[in-house]
Amino acid sequence: MKTRLLLIEDQINLAHFIALELRAEGYQVIVEHHAKIGLIAAQVLCPDIIIMSWDLPGEAASRAYHQLRSIGNQVPIVVMTVDTKPRHVLSPELNEMVWLMKPFCMSDLFKAIDQVRHTPLFVNSPQPERMLRIG
Repeated sequence: MKTRLLLIEDQINLAHFIALELRAEGYQVIVEHHAKIGLIAAQVLCPDIIIMSWDLPGEAASRAYHQLRSIGNQVPIVVMTVDTKPRHVLSPELNEMVWLMKPFCMSDLFKAIDQVRHTPLFVNSPQPERMLRIG
């Protein structure tokens, strides 16, 4: 079975390019451009890994992370960012995400995906319930 990735990126051209490259490597890719829709997709579609931009219109990745964890969704997250602030200063639990600095080359993204695929969180976690929670 192909690894299912949810890509949440508001820059449409960048999202399109990343999705094409990921599909060429054999991944199943779902693309969303808005954080709130991406969070719903994360609950409904049960991706294996989420790849998301740190600064999304309407929802920061840190808030999305906390919303997912608060409902028990333990899907691994790769964060793409141009932000150079140390993440542990923002929130220590954000260290569980894999961070990728923009601009990056695709080989770095593939390494980040491989890194989260081999974490105990990914390997040992059952698929989350296919339940949509709103509010």
